[in-house]
Amino acid sequence: MTGPIHSAGHTLDLGITRAKSSLVHKVTISDPGISDHRAITLSLHIQKPPTITKQIHYRKIKAINADKFINDLNTSALVTQPLTTLADLLGSYDKVLTSTLDNHAPVRTKTVTVRPECKWFNNSLGAIKRDLRKLEQVKNNSGLAVHELMFQAAAKDYRKAKTRRKIEYFNSLISESSDNQGSVFRIADTLLHKSSEPTLPAHDDPVTLAQDFLAFFDDKVAKIKSSLPVSDPNQNLFPEPPAPTTFSTFKLLSQAEVLELVKGSPIKACPLDPVPASLFKACLPALLPTLTSIVNLSLQSGVIPASLKAAQLSPIIKKANLDPESLSNY
Repeated sequence: MTGPIHSAGHTLDLGITRAKSSLVHKVTISDPGISDHRAITLSLHIQKPPTITKQIHYRKIKAINADKFINDLNTSALVTQPLTTLADLLGSYDKVLTSTLDNHAPVRTKTVTVRPECKWFNNSLGAIKRDLRKLEQVKNNSGLAVHELMFQAAAKDYRKAKTRRKIEYFNSLISESSDNQGSVFRIADTLLHKSSEPTLPAHDDPVTLAQDFLAFFDDKVAKIKSSLPVSDPNQNLFPEPPAPTTFSTFKLLSQAEVLELVKGSPIKACPLDPVPASLFKACLPALLPTLTSIVNLSLQSGVIPASLKAAQLSPIIKKANLDPESLSNY
């Protein structure tokens, strides 16, 4: 610094940059009157970070008129002309639900700017922040000490209000999720600023990456099986079974029993489902005859269709500090 920094006229502070750096644009020394040291303000040449955007695909599920959606289901071939074989009925179920969803809420694509989420920020905080910005403009324009003090007091109040709102918001979330351990852990990850983006090996094609994971874990299971001792096929490891009993058929279910089973189960969804869980729950009365037929046809044939055995798996790295390129770390 080239001027006095202390009230006694001494220069006590240094601003250190690289010799050829043009980072510092202007240095201002002022006395706010709160210490025997003056305040140093540096104006820096800093470029605004580039805007990060991404493409998202979404449906306007909340905009769906449930009554019209149910009416379309009731007039569809799924309900008016139900098929009699399990594979055909299940195929019709997926096709009709998917096409009806596409009619009411087609998939849309848009480019959005990636911004940090502040779900705890509400209108009340927004009003306080706007008042603070107005005071800041008054302070900058007038240069009066009284406006500086008013701004500092308002900034302090805003910080306190923001802290209170964060505590209130996260306390409420944790209380609501006290019986769901998974939700509590997700809230903790948010508080610790852990990224929600999955950690995966570098890849150009997600299908190829999925095949690599499949081959790795298939090989892992095969190695574990081959390392196990082979038992003697002649050795009787289990006691003799009791007298044989005949179990040739399952008892078929009524619509009331299926409804009770569905209502007693947690409503969860998978991306492979034809409709989201909230919409499925709203359409349950219309879908109940079809669901009952699918269950009973499966019991009668003793077959669970392959489409009902499909699942979407997400690899999770064991520890955050492990090498994400090694499949053995997942």
